[in-house]
Amino acid sequence: MRQQAGLPIEGDFPVNGNEFLKQAQIALKNEQLHYDVPTSIQNILNDIKENNGKMTYSEFINLDKRLSAKTKEGNGSERAAAFVIRNALSDIPLENEAA
Repeated sequence: MRQQAGLPIEGDFPVNGNEFLKQAQIALKNEQLHYDVPTSIQNILNDIKENNGKMTYSEFINLDKRLSAKTKEGNGSERAAAFVIRNALSDIPLENEAA
């Protein structure tokens, strides 16, 4: 699909990861959960930030699976933080060319 549109194939998942990170952080702060993000999830979020918000489809799916698992394990505030991030992930905006 990207190739048909004349776009590079390596950016196979045209989502705005920076906007996702921003919205997730706002939601976490609104719920007072920004200090309760599980370390493994925070590391993934940091990787997305360091990659200028770029994500592949497999990275997106992996993050979704990890967040799903974290909503079922750990302490209550970590589960709640994972739930908030997963909600933000489900609303991840598309990049202009995909929209």
